[in-house]
Amino acid sequence: MEAMKAGALGPSEVEVVGTSPRLGPDYLRIRVQSGLIFDRGRAAAGDLDLWVWQHVVEPVLASLDSARFEPANLELLLAYGLQDLAATADGVIDAAGPVEERQFRVAIPEPSLTDLLAGRLEAGQLFERGRQRALPQAE
Repeated sequence: MEAMKAGALGPSEVEVVGTSPRLGPDYLRIRVQSGLIFDRGRAAAGDLDLWVWQHVVEPVLASLDSARFEPANLELLLAYGLQDLAATADGVIDAAGPVEERQFRVAIPEPSLTDLLAGRLEAGQLFERGRQRALPQAE
């Protein structure tokens, strides 16, 4: 729902993948396909990662009163698309056209999630603490 509010043009979905192949069995991987598509030439990847976090993930985290996951640590794998607007008709995003997927991960250890729910930590701090390098392709 938050991705749609943020302007998603492509399909949006949330998938509980299972344990994280990168971080190990103590982390539950949740993949979020935002459906958001950005102009490849207008913003740096780090800025887009932060924008997706602020507009898709933070509203969800802010609405949580409690959370329980098994395993208790989370790895959020967030995906969005990049498109070369110079190559599209009229220079506007074309959801049906070719889109390059970009992903980034945010690791959220259980103590950080507990601190967030207790109001001792802001969602933006989770991003800064847990963000891991952007991935050019889907895993």
